[in-house]
Formats: sequence, structure tokens, C-alpha cells
Amino acid sequence: MAGPDFDLVVVGAGVLGAATARLATLYHPDWRLLVVDRGFAGGAASRVSAGLDVPLARNATQRDLVRRSNEAWGTLRLGTPGLDTPVVDTYWIVGDHHVDDLRDRIVDGSVGPATAHERERLEAVFGRIVLASGETVFRSYGSRYGSPAAVARAMLKACFSPTRLCWEGTHVEKYERNARGFTLRCRDGRTIHGARLVVAPGPWITSAPWARAGLLEHVRIKKVAALHVERVPEAGSPVLMFFEHDAFLLPRTDERRWILSFASDDWDCPPEPSRLAISSADRAKALSVVNRYVPSFAEHLHSGRVFCDAYAPDRTPVVAPLDGPATALVGASSGSGYRFAPGLADQALELIGAHPTPTPTGPQGEAGP
Repeated sequence: MAGPDFDLVVVGAGVLGAATARLATLYHPDWRLLVVDRGFAGGAASRVSAGLDVPLARNATQRDLVRRSNEAWGTLRLGTPGLDTPVVDTYWIVGDHHVDDLRDRIVDGSVGPATAHERERLEAVFGRIVLASGETVFRSYGSRYGSPAAVARAMLKACFSPTRLCWEGTHVEKYERNARGFTLRCRDGRTIHGARLVVAPGPWITSAPWARAGLLEHVRIKKVAALHVERVPEAGSPVLMFFEHDAFLLPRTDERRWILSFASDDWDCPPEPSRLAISSADRAKALSVVNRYVPSFAEHLHSGRVFCDAYAPDRTPVVAPLDGPATALVGASSGSGYRFAPGLADQALELIGAHPTPTPTGPQGEAGP
């Protein structure tokens, strides 16, 4: 072999890997590109993710990432046919003692009490909304929604060419560095050679061959669950956020139902769908939120979805060299992989020297050649 088969290989065809691939093709249209995934493109966590992009940040690092993601989303929307991420109205139920916290966490946006007209609209959608003393409904701006699986597939479809490929059902078992780049050895006996590598393996980030001592030792895998509200939402229905419960109701008009996303408390889960299920404790927790605020929805909670994601201790995703220049490991998005995906992809490409305006060094590692 005279040289690498591919200029860039991306491992993982979820929304993060797809964003990495699409940005790379926009930055370097002549590059030979390969995306591989052990399952289907847009599958696994991307298939079951709610897909809500709220400009919300827990810390300064997340705030910068939200801004970078917003900019990269703009690049992706302009350059990707069929990439549908419409704006969605967003309302919050929040206690008086957490209003300042909400304002602080909204990035570059305004937030204020809902008007009487907006409250009437909400009750037309959700029925009676029950508020305790000291709770108020607020409105924020700048949120978008998109089906992560559909978004991932649209980005990958825009990448396709005779020299830009996506191989599904390709399970990478071994990674080796060499003088010309790297080699990936797959379970089916094939080998893949490349010059640059971005690994975005979702909840498999702590599994072989990607686990790295000192880099991921505090990253844990947590269950991500949601229940389905089997009511058909009207077009233009808003999102209702329950700020103090880390939960929300999202209209999935494409699925003809609502999604109730909530925080599961199950940690150290295996990232295998056959070993994951919504528990009675999960359902009870979700029902407690619905019964408390929008009781008319409770009788429609029947089915659901479950997977898992990698969580970092401070909810700051990992973007770091895998083992040297021209390689990046990216993930541990802590349940926010969809909304952070473009910013993380852009960071990863900068780290491996594939950004259109690379910097010599960055806060998380040294840029590649």
C-alpha cells in the first residue's frame, strides 16, 4: 500500500459522527472519507434520542460549546439538503427560587414570563396546567427540534460520492498506529487504513479499543429513558419544560405522539439494547411529573424508549487526542449529544488539523498536522 486509503475515517454514524463527516466534506471536498458503524447509520442512541436543541448551558465550557454548535448548525443547514431543524416554541415551569438560574443558563437569549395569551395557548394544548405557589410559566427563544436519526441520515447522504463512503455493520475491534497513520481491524476480517481518525462511539466510548487510561476513568454510562404520550400533537405545538425535574414534553409530529423525556437514575448500564428496559421506578418518576403538572396527559402514557449515554462528572463532553496528532476521541455528551453534535464535531476536526482555520494548540490538546 503506497499510502492511506482514506484521508479521514469517522467511527460512529450517529448524529455526532455524521456531523463530523459532513463538516469535513464541506471543509475538504476532495478528501477520501469513510464512516463506519457497528449498526445502522442514525441508529442506537440517535434513533431513540428526543432531538431537542435548547440553548442551555451548565457551565462556561458548555456555554462556549452551545455558541459553537449554533454556528456549526448554520453551516450544516446551508450545506445539507433535507436537513430539517425547525424552531420550536419553548415554555418553562419554574419556581421563583430558580428563575435566576434559568436566566443564567439560557445562552444569548431572552427569557421572560409567559403572557396571558400564551398561557391560554398552552392550556389549549396541554389542558389544565397545575402550578404550585411560587411557580410561574416562562417563555424562552432559540430552541430547535429535529429527529436525530433523520438528521444523521441527511448529513451522511449529502456526503456520499464514489470516494466518500459509509459502511454499516462494521464492528471495529482493534486500533493500531503506524508510520502512515493508523489501521483499524474489523470483526469481519477487513482492515481499514487512514491518515486521520475521529472516533465518536456514543455509549461505547469506554469500551475497547477506545478506552484510554486517565482520559475516561471518571466517565460513566447512564440510562436515558422517555415515555410516549399517545396523543397526536398539532403542527406548531410548543415544548413544555419542567426545569426543576430535568424533564420535558416534546411534540413529535413525525411520530404522531409526544415524548416525555425525564432523568433516569440507573448508572453503569451496558450499552446493549437487549439488556435495557424502562423500569417501574422509571415509569413512576415520569408519571409523578405528568400527574403533578399536566394530569390530562397521564392516561396516554403507554409505550416508551430507552438507551444509554456516556456522562462526564461535570457534564463537559470529551474531545481529546486518542493517542497523538491526527486522532480524536469525542463523546461523553451526557444526554446532550444532539444539541452539542455540530460544535463537538467542529472541535474534533480542529484537533486533528482538519478545520479550515486550525489553531496551533487548543485547550484540550495539540492540533494535528
